[in-house]
Amino acid sequence: MTTKGEKPYYRLVGKPRQGHVLLVHGFAMEHRLWLPSIAPLLNQFQFILPDLRGFGRSSHLEIPKECVVNINADDIEQAVNELGIEKLYLGGFSLGGLISMELLKRWGSDRVIKFLNIDQSAKPVSDDSWPYGLGGMRGSEFLSMAEGILSEVGKYPDEIDFSKLPEEVRGIVYEGFGLFLANAVSGVVPKKVSPLIFKIPRVRDRLSIFRSWQSTISVIRSYVNENYDYRELLNKIDLPVTYMVGGKSDIYPKKGQVITHESTPESTLVTFQKSGHDLLLKEPIKFSRELKKFLSEAA
Repeated sequence: MTTKGEKPYYRLVGKPRQGHVLLVHGFAMEHRLWLPSIAPLLNQFQFILPDLRGFGRSSHLEIPKECVVNINADDIEQAVNELGIEKLYLGGFSLGGLISMELLKRWGSDRVIKFLNIDQSAKPVSDDSWPYGLGGMRGSEFLSMAEGILSEVGKYPDEIDFSKLPEEVRGIVYEGFGLFLANAVSGVVPKKVSPLIFKIPRVRDRLSIFRSWQSTISVIRSYVNENYDYRELLNKIDLPVTYMVGGKSDIYPKKGQVITHESTPESTLVTFQKSGHDLLLKEPIKFSRELKKFLSEAA
């Protein structure tokens, strides 16, 4: 149950000897994603690790039907203000990258020391002028899939348990997330095997995206209905930016992120050649090393 006024969870870990770091996780993840990577840095930096609404220890909190990026950015901004933190390093992965761009837009260099964007397009939905959004050249297929899911689940009240939805409706959702996961991972075998997760009831029923499915739908709705575009922000930003990109990413094509990198005034590009969108899991040692470099190099 959601208690009125209840705030999303965040974890504060480490010692702020060299500063504070805010890291925002991606879709269907939680703050613990970051722990292995930040462990060697805990004596130098204090990390603020939120769980977004609908996920992790905030999974019981609803996402209102308005913009999912803004509502999560509001939550995080409130937490940072309450902590009294004036300056910080800011980074985010995937959906968390998009939310971090919104925070960067609000705060700029007044609060942000450096910005880290991990495999997230500054414009997440493709169109004729930007074929580098979600799914790249298959963007229309992803958009059609998302619209189909919204159309079907929209026929039922938000309060209904996912397991109570008709089997054919749940099948449409499973197919959609199978497509997403197959494009998120890298390697021939993982791409073929990962969609099978959604065909095994005992496995798929334990996934958080279905336990808090209303939050999942809110994310999809925002991606479809909101015209997110932070390219102009990054073109003019007056602080150092690092882009970490999956060299084999089919979720957000590398080319689009390279274009954004090249138009950002003070920018570094780090490519994870062996990885797709799964770079934190596929190349964890490299990620930890590059995160340390990002935080250690003077702004």
